[in-house]
Amino acid sequence: MKQIVVIVAVFVFFFSYNIAQAQTKEETISWIKEKINKYKRKYASDYSIPSIESINECEITLKYDRGHDENVWANYTVVIPTSGVLIDGDGDIRSREESIRVEKHYIENGNSFSEFNKRSSIDLAKGEYDLYARLVKGFAYLNKFCPVRKEPF
Repeated sequence: MKQIVVIVAVFVFFFSYNIAQAQTKEETISWIKEKINKYKRKYASDYSIPSIESINECEITLKYDRGHDENVWANYTVVIPTSGVLIDGDGDIRSREESIRVEKHYIENGNSFSEFNKRSSIDLAKGEYDLYARLVKGFAYLNKFCPVRKEPF
């Protein structure tokens, strides 16, 4: 009987220890921000390197400019939901659905518009072993903290 009690006590200790070691929402946000800031790169030669505007449990917002040198002709804001994030083999952050909101503002004529895409134009370099898969898992874990919106009907 004592052996059963000891085994159960050890099991409970290790189980509770593993739960205590889970990352918090803030730690996950910090880790994702660190990896994106470290490995972000230009999508194309006429794009600036994106900057993280904000990140929370439901979405990440990045900004970048498009143009050459001092001649910037468009500003972009990219809002990527934390649900359904994919990162392809080239490091392009994508979505399973057309849920990535891309807002474009053209400087010269002042026109602005938004569209939804599967691609984000946010590129990451390969810098660490299994980085893309770990980031996808990080986004999925972070999304667990996102409140579920209830439909009225």
